Amino acid sequence: MVFFTALLISANLIAEPAAWTLSADSWARPRDGQSVSQMTPLPEVIKHWSKDTTQRLVIHYPGGEDGQLWAHELSSWLVALGVPQNRQELVAGSQQADRIEIELSRETSVTTVACIQMASGPNVGVNLFEAERLIGMAVEKGAKLVVLPENFAIMGKDQSDKVVVREAPGAGQIQDFLAQQASKHSIWLVGGTVPLVAHDDHKIRAACLLFDDQGRQVARYDKIHLFDVSVVDSDESHTESDTIEPGDQVVVVETPFGKLGLAVCYDLRFPELFRTMLDQGMELLALPSAFTAITGKAHWEPLVRARAIENLCYVFAAGQGGYHVNGRATYGHSMIVGPWGQVMNELANGSGLVCAEVDLDRLHNIRRTFPCLDHRNITCHV
Repeated sequence: MVFFTALLISANLIAEPAAWTLSADSWARPRDGQSVSQMTPLPEVIKHWSKDTTQRLVIHYPGGEDGQLWAHELSSWLVALGVPQNRQELVAGSQQADRIEIELSRETSVTTVACIQMASGPNVGVNLFEAERLIGMAVEKGAKLVVLPENFAIMGKDQSDKVVVREAPGAGQIQDFLAQQASKHSIWLVGGTVPLVAHDDHKIRAACLLFDDQGRQVARYDKIHLFDVSVVDSDESHTESDTIEPGDQVVVVETPFGKLGLAVCYDLRFPELFRTMLDQGMELLALPSAFTAITGKAHWEPLVRARAIENLCYVFAAGQGGYHVNGRATYGHSMIVGPWGQVMNELANGSGLVCAEVDLDRLHNIRRTFPCLDHRNITCHV
């Protein structure tokens, strides 16, 4: 039999329970051919509260191999119900225990986020050393989510330099560094862009990688829009497509802090991308960038604030900011912008970081009281 504590179920009305207890006998029943959904109304309860991304489940299980197996079976079943592993915590208890306790825990809606700004050069090792220093500073300020800028690991003398150091997915100095830093500091880390292998041997994928607090890569976004332009009223021109192969997948990922969308630099100019993210539940946006000094001065802040305002979301815009060995000047002005369009913190130039407290409850309140997202009458498809 399955026991429920503080659980009320009446027709379609489900009140949140504080905890559930599953006996060993009851959990054995699915192995006899009866699904858990036939055993108990627990799935509907979980689906009800799991829509709130500030909730997580703490699973207290008996110690020993049998208890661990039991807990992992339950965890896999919860994933199938839509509760990702990053919102589950497995806690081993006494080996004498004969039941599992599933406890609801509400995480605070306030999280400290950091955007790191660099002036990267052609030496990968030196850039990683500087990134490590700045990540450590962010952690000291309490950051749980850290965003690195585009090309944080290499800004070569020539555009082809990044092709030379490109890595296979899941292996290489840059990816190992990101995994180690995330695990070491127990933070979620947005790895700017990493040069990964492309179909064309002479190009890369500019991959924005997300690592969780255990150092596991949980998402990858390949930059979709490539910067092939001649800058107005200057002799400056760029052709990223010479060395970069574009991606074609929009990425929004569940995190403990909210649903996070990933985009890179020039993507910022294409609002339909962010509307598509919004349709996938995006609440937070990480935007590693390396805006030029000229285009940044003209457009950076208006664009970043516009994306925050029109989508009522937080934007974490981490940029390159300074002069580089290749003669290029990047704009900097890394900033964190709130869902009402306010610049919460900003760093003009040079290496450093900005931090701000991100409040998901505030975001939800703004969306509820100013429901312009519900008033959309034209749908964008990407």
